[in-house]
Amino acid sequence: MSSQAPSPDALVADLCYRNLKDHVIESTGLAYYLDKDLQLAEKVGKRLSELNMPNCSAYLARLRDGQAGEMELDELVADLTIGETYFFRHEEQFEALRRTILPDIIRKNAARRQIRVWSAGCSTGAEAYSIGIMLRREFAGLLAGWDVSILGTDINRKFLAQAREGRFGDWALRATQEDIKGSCFSKSTGAWRLRDEYRDGISFQYHNLVKHPYPSLLHNLTAFDLILCRNVMIYFSREVIGGCVTRFWTSLVDGGWLVVGHAEMNPEFFRAFHTVSFPGTALFERAEIAPEQPQLPSNGWMSERAAPNAVPWQPPSLPDLPLLLRRQPMAPPDAWPYGQGASAITAQIRDLADRARWEEAAGLCRTLIDKNKLNPIGHFYYALVLDQMGRAQEAEGALNRAIYLDRDFVLAHYHKGLLLQKVKDLAGAARCYRNALNLLGAMSPGRRFSEADGIAAADLSELAQMQLDILEGP
Repeated sequence: MSSQAPSPDALVADLCYRNLKDHVIESTGLAYYLDKDLQLAEKVGKRLSELNMPNCSAYLARLRDGQAGEMELDELVADLTIGETYFFRHEEQFEALRRTILPDIIRKNAARRQIRVWSAGCSTGAEAYSIGIMLRREFAGLLAGWDVSILGTDINRKFLAQAREGRFGDWALRATQEDIKGSCFSKSTGAWRLRDEYRDGISFQYHNLVKHPYPSLLHNLTAFDLILCRNVMIYFSREVIGGCVTRFWTSLVDGGWLVVGHAEMNPEFFRAFHTVSFPGTALFERAEIAPEQPQLPSNGWMSERAAPNAVPWQPPSLPDLPLLLRRQPMAPPDAWPYGQGASAITAQIRDLADRARWEEAAGLCRTLIDKNKLNPIGHFYYALVLDQMGRAQEAEGALNRAIYLDRDFVLAHYHKGLLLQKVKDLAGAARCYRNALNLLGAMSPGRRFSEADGIAAADLSELAQMQLDILEGP
């Protein structure tokens, strides 16, 4: 039974309130609440009541309590943000996608016959599915035989689990045309379920825009043609917004597109993009060379918890900017567990992947394998590249070879989970995440993986657990 919620004024006066507030904002980037103590305290009070907790100190201890804390943070974030979404939200932007952006991407990608879309902050999945419906219904003739992948990410596991189910109430379809409802959804037990053919190629995974790296070949977050991040950054501080936009720029291919919410179109943050006006909205196209210096990120483990020997960023001269934006320095070769020759080649592979030059990246992977067929790193990176090329079966084979060569290769287990989750082998994906968690449990939490953006074992364990929770429920 819930207890009576303490008043917001009483919570703000709590001696531990400031520490609690700092923890929430640091963990989520929700700087919107920096000067809104009473609003934040009201939401916290609701959680205290539901948990029968007496004060801010007890609640802060819960938030810091490992996996239980992460699950509770999900509950709080759901209250602090507007998770409400619906299909084809903001008609003007979807019209711009239909008439200009998607045709432009299809024209540019005619040679490689591939489209990659990221719905960042996807909530329950309506945005990602809306793009999928549009591509399949209106561009099917042009995209026959293409590899089309749409990835939705969010920090709320309940939202992601709901997105994966593809079930929506009437309110989520309030802007959806009747013919689309009839042909793309089936109605049962009071909900609309998206038909399987319209879910093909669409996957969802956990990702925190403030804490976690991007671009990242390991985490399937690189070389996108289109990124949508709408009504997410309205909660962030100016510094965090600048970091997010810079990393979006780096995660797009040359000429890729970024779509943000109407309230997020401050031109100050989009100087590295060409602003393209459409009726009722504006969108942003990545320039081949950044026209002005964007702000580099100050969050995430590659900045606050940098990889070994990472060099602090210094303001570059303009001609050097695109190279510096690609990624921070890798760890030195002697930090690599699989030999000194691997890091230089894999750094090139990652750079090519950021620019969607997949065939060249695959060639370098084969070079790495030819140098030493018993080196699991070569097979691992080959799997990452094959996955991005839409060759899932071959990618799984390469990951199996990497794991055969090193049963304790935790990154291979983790990425195999992502791969199987994407191809809807959910039982296999869950098994891979458990394998990764078992291996990580025996490691020092501070151990860093130089071959994976400098991620620490504790961070990778958190991600693997989040992905498992999406599949099985928190």
